[in-house]
Amino acid sequence: MLNLKEALAQDIRSGIVAAIKAGKLPALKKLPTIVVDRPEHPEHGDYASPIGLALTKLVRKPPLDIIAQLVEHMPKKEYLGNLTAVAPGFLNMRLNPDWMIARRDDILEEDLSGDFDIGQGQLVNLEFIS
Repeated sequence: MLNLKEALAQDIRSGIVAAIKAGKLPALKKLPTIVVDRPEHPEHGDYASPIGLALTKLVRKPPLDIIAQLVEHMPKKEYLGNLTAVAPGFLNMRLNPDWMIARRDDILEEDLSGDFDIGQGQLVNLEFIS
């Protein structure tokens, strides 16, 4: 099953490399750690990354200009919907709603929800108190 945080981080990494190859960003000796998380506020997207802030000192460009280059050079994936540059240097990402609906159908058809080994066989006592 697709890990979206890892996939989005890889897409951002690919966008950086493509922008460097296209001459839109300067070459880097090492790429920074790419952080992708769920934003605190749902109106900011499904996922967000402060990659513009992480790159601004390394490439000596404004964070929003960096994000514009990343959006242009990131691979177009079926799960990606809207990509937005937001001050001070965040890349906000929305998932494609059609892709999400298809994934929901996959979960229902294949019962992907029950394939977990959390706790590795240990017993847990769970109480619900109202």
